Amino acid sequence: MRKIPFSAILFWFFLLFLVGLCYYAIYRNNKVFHYRNQLIVQRLFIDGDIHDEFINKIEKRYTYNEMFFSFKPLESKYWFTDEEVKKYRLDLVDEVCNK
Repeated sequence: MRKIPFSAILFWFFLLFLVGLCYYAIYRNNKVFHYRNQLIVQRLFIDGDIHDEFINKIEKRYTYNEMFFSFKPLESKYWFTDEEVKKYRLDLVDEVCNK
């Protein structure tokens, strides 16, 4: 029976790790896109008007990359203050995104 070199085993574990990392990146990217999109859509359907102040908070305070590379869950209570969650009714976004 032929002995498998340690470097080959290490290579396959590394390759498996990279595939898992790529899968997670695609999954997280999809979740961040859906969450940020839902924040804006939710504001349209609740008030019929988007508050410029709210859009500026999303775009300037939290960039797409910050949300993508963060380990925080994509729930409003982790990204916005309690006052903002109540004022903009962001709990509704969490219900839609976290079904």
